Amino acid sequence: MRTDRNDEVWQIARRRYWREADARRVVEAWRESEASAAAFARRYQLDPKRILRWAKDLDAPLNPRAVQFHPVRVVDRCDAPTTAFDAPIIEIVLVGGERIRVPPGVDPAELRQVLDVVAGPSAC
Repeated sequence: MRTDRNDEVWQIARRRYWREADARRVVEAWRESEASAAAFARRYQLDPKRILRWAKDLDAPLNPRAVQFHPVRVVDRCDAPTTAFDAPIIEIVLVGGERIRVPPGVDPAELRQVLDVVAGPSAC
């Protein structure tokens, strides 16, 4: 590990509260060191749980329940593969890769129920 990085980690380690940028620097230095969290924490007189918690928080999505936009490709009907249906089918690809194919004329209430089940239990 570089000396300037060591100095920076020492300065951050002395702070009572870390901003996100501080935590990112410490977690990055820990990962670059290839040391265990306990060994790295001992070196800088830190609590290893603090490093591991920040690493987990920084790796987690900001808000897993937040609305996310996904790429959509509109295909001209003459370029689309032929199907047994005359009307287009809507295909929803979820973040985990699961696909929901919505045929024409589906009842919106039934679709809402399916999407609620797929999304999992509500945060409320």
